[in-house]
Parts: sequence; structure tokens; C-alpha cells
Amino acid sequence: MSANSTLPMTVVLVGVTIAAGTDAWKFRVYNVVTVPLLVTGLLYHGLTAGVSGVVESLLGILIATGPLAWPYSRGGMGAGDLKLMAGIGAWLGPWVALHVVITSGLAAGVYAAALLVWQMRAGASGVGRSKSEFCGRHSPPTAVSDDTLSVMLEQKDRRRWLIPYGVLIALGVVLTAWWMRNSPS
Repeated sequence: MSANSTLPMTVVLVGVTIAAGTDAWKFRVYNVVTVPLLVTGLLYHGLTAGVSGVVESLLGILIATGPLAWPYSRGGMGAGDLKLMAGIGAWLGPWVALHVVITSGLAAGVYAAALLVWQMRAGASGVGRSKSEFCGRHSPPTAVSDDTLSVMLEQKDRRRWLIPYGVLIALGVVLTAWWMRNSPS
């Protein structure tokens, strides 16, 4: 990891650590973390590299959020997760953000598969239900309201079918940082 990428990665690691904590605890990634991460990433790159820095930041946002727009639109993830990825993209730029997207996606796949196996062994139903399916909307699935999400979060079995993607995003950032630090230049 080069000296000029140390500050951005450090800021992102702090941000995703906070987001992972709140997501694991309350299944929420709060704007108080995501919005400052996004804005300061754009400002930092604008001040240090000018217009080209802002363009890199904007490309990072696009790369980080683009693959997640469809799952978000279908109710498969929350807006906080999407905004967290936007902040990561703003700070880390397109190529590092792409690595975070890939590693986070792989972590989410492993988590979902493990959850499915655990649920099957426990003989439980409702495995992998999306927010839309929880609400009884089977065709077509749509995003749910904040009120419906609040009801879902009150359920005692919520950990059986909600995936705290903010935690998996944090894991993706940590693995990417480790890879960057240990890969030959």
C-alpha cells in the first residue's frame, strides 16, 4: 500500500468498523457514518488532486454502487449499505472499490450459504427471505418501507433471515486492505 493510499484506507476502515458495529447490533447503517464518509471522500480527492481527483472519486462511487443498485431496488439490501459503498468508492476510487465489491459479494455469498445450511439443519422455514417476501409480496418483489423494515427488525428470529451486509462490506474492506498491503508491487 502506497503512502498516498494510507489515509483513504484508514478513514474507510474506521467508517466501516462503525457501520459494521451498528449493522450487527441494530441491522442499520446510519447516515451519520455514510454521508460524511461520502462527502469527505469527494472533498479530500478534490483538494489533493483537483478535478481528476473528483472524477476518480465519482468513478469509485459508480463502481461501488452500480452492482448493488439492482438488489437494493428489489428490497434485498438497505439504503445504508448502498450509501456505505458510495462512501468507500469516494475514498478509495474505482479499482480498489471494485475489489471491495467483489470480496464483499463473496463474503455475502458464503454467509448466505452458511445461513441456508444452518437453517436446513435446524429444519426451519423462511430461509433467505428477502424483505419483500417477508411482507407477503411475492410477485414482483419490491422494496419495503421503513415501517415494514421496523416490523421485521422487531421479530425475534430476524437473525435467521436478515443479512447484516454492512458487516460483510467491512470484511471486504479489511480483506482488500490486507491484499493491498501484502501484494507485490
